[in-house]
Amino acid sequence: MNDQSEQSQTDLIEGITRDAAEEAERILAEAEKAAEQRGRAAEDQARALIQQEESKAEEQAERIRGQSASSLRMERRRKQLKLQEQVFQEVLKRVREQLAAMVGSPEYREVLLGWIVEAAIGLGAPEASVNASAAERKQIDAGLL
Repeated sequence: MNDQSEQSQTDLIEGITRDAAEEAERILAEAEKAAEQRGRAAEDQARALIQQEESKAEEQAERIRGQSASSLRMERRRKQLKLQEQVFQEVLKRVREQLAAMVGSPEYREVLLGWIVEAAIGLGAPEASVNASAAERKQIDAGLL
């Protein structure tokens, strides 16, 4: 072979090598760009998932806070009703005790008269019967009725 032929071969090899190097650089650049895009996409997806989970956690926390507040209100109401019932029972007990102590007194006769009048007015009937204990019957006479 002559020098010119060797030079042509050398030039051809150098051209192929240069083209291969350029192609390799292009492929590498595309791969880096694709990897960077995938990385950004993965980061975006991770951020979206984190945001979604934080939102779910906040909703769940809000739901739990609401349930706790509702339970607290119900418990307060239950205790309030229980206290009211205790007070009511205590008042009834004291009234019963006071009325029992009054049986046989002139004031009790007035109380009986008031109850009988209220019952008669409330019934609006021409006749009514009065139920009373043995101790109370002693105070109920024709003058009271």
